Amino acid sequence: MSFIYRAICFCQKIGSNYNVFYGHSIFWKLTDIDYVVDGWKRKNVQGGIYAFFNDFPSCDAINQLIDTKSLEIDVRSKKYNLIFDWQQRDADFLINDAGDDRYKPFISLCSKAIYYFSSIESDFIEST
Repeated sequence: MSFIYRAICFCQKIGSNYNVFYGHSIFWKLTDIDYVVDGWKRKNVQGGIYAFFNDFPSCDAINQLIDTKSLEIDVRSKKYNLIFDWQQRDADFLINDAGDDRYKPFISLCSKAIYYFSSIESDFIEST
């Protein structure tokens, strides 16, 4: 069985850059019915909002985006610059809790999660 890092970034286009406002990357075990996204894809969601997604053999590209807050990608021979200006981080271990009625997309899985927050999200978290 092979593994990939499946990543998606939702961005707002500002000038020539794409500012990441939400994203996630999951360590994924591929099964016989899974597919692999080979190379970055870009989809316009609405107006200046875009989704970029790709599968990676390692988490190096995602770590670069987190560490340097910038990542240049290539989508069909066109270059895009993703900017991720995070200011705060938190870690959690998510467990399956059948007593919790909230929606959980990975209900049967336990997951280690690391969260990164922009300045707007950090202000909201500190005020609650």
